[in-house]
Amino acid sequence: MKRISYIASLILLCTMCSSGSEWQDVIDKDNNKHETNDDGNNPGTPATYEVKIGIITDAHYSTKANSAGRYYSASKDKITEAVQVFNNAGVDMTISLGDLVDNEYTNYTDIQVVLAKLAMPMYKILGNHDFITPFSEEQQAAALKVLGITNRYFSIVKNGVRLIFLDSSDLATYSHPLESKGYREAEAIYKELKDDLAPNARVYNGAIGSVQMEWLKSELQKAQSLSEHVVCFTHIPLALPATGNKYTLWNDEDVIDLLTEYPCVKAVIGGHHHEGGYSLTGGIHHITLKGMVQGEQNSYSILSIKKTSVEVDGFGRETDYEYKLK
Repeated sequence: MKRISYIASLILLCTMCSSGSEWQDVIDKDNNKHETNDDGNNPGTPATYEVKIGIITDAHYSTKANSAGRYYSASKDKITEAVQVFNNAGVDMTISLGDLVDNEYTNYTDIQVVLAKLAMPMYKILGNHDFITPFSEEQQAAALKVLGITNRYFSIVKNGVRLIFLDSSDLATYSHPLESKGYREAEAIYKELKDDLAPNARVYNGAIGSVQMEWLKSELQKAQSLSEHVVCFTHIPLALPATGNKYTLWNDEDVIDLLTEYPCVKAVIGGHHHEGGYSLTGGIHHITLKGMVQGEQNSYSILSIKKTSVEVDGFGRETDYEYKLK
């Protein structure tokens, strides 16, 4: 619930634009590589603005013992059920909003066998539990390869809808090597929030850096100029009801301010907060989906984006949502 200070923003810009072996520099900075156009329409064909997406989040699959209401090993069977439902429903694509595994990327091999049965592509973004702790550049690069993640943020255009996938762990203490520039920048932001008693001053949260913010701005400008609808996907939510606001992005207000400048932005879909929630902020629908790992009952959803509405068909614990778009 905080805007990063002006000084911190300048430090962030210098940090993210510096060269070297920083983890951020391992991720390619060519903005063209961050966009994949998946739109099969012929040029000149009117956009339908309709996309159907199967979504899972916070599976936290692991072979370790259950704890704090989290049924780690059960997530494999839960994902199996979701895959079957997505295939039967004929969704256009599927998305993992992060935390597929629980800090042990070697467990992903078990999940990959299940996900391989999907009849459509799956796009993945990273959650805080998808990072190796303590952080190791070599191990994290291996983890990304196993997870099948080439770019940590990117966009897809489908039927007139621009789907923007954000990297909410861009700046976080868990996503950079200890004592690196990126780590120190994340630590400074965290300390500033903590000193201000911000509810989201938690080490399991993170921020979107200046390079990604500039990329996001360019994506929104393109979408607005092309009369596209925009839906953003993020692991760490931007807005939650007051009961869950400790789980939001460190620079949530900065990102929300940017999104609200563009009427083409219709919704933001997030995970991270296992109890889920909804917030209408800046005229944008912020829907946080429930964590699959939490409880014995399953939780996943099918998101239907339409020209005049956004709908979530929830399965198991997940809530149904339906909102009209302006």
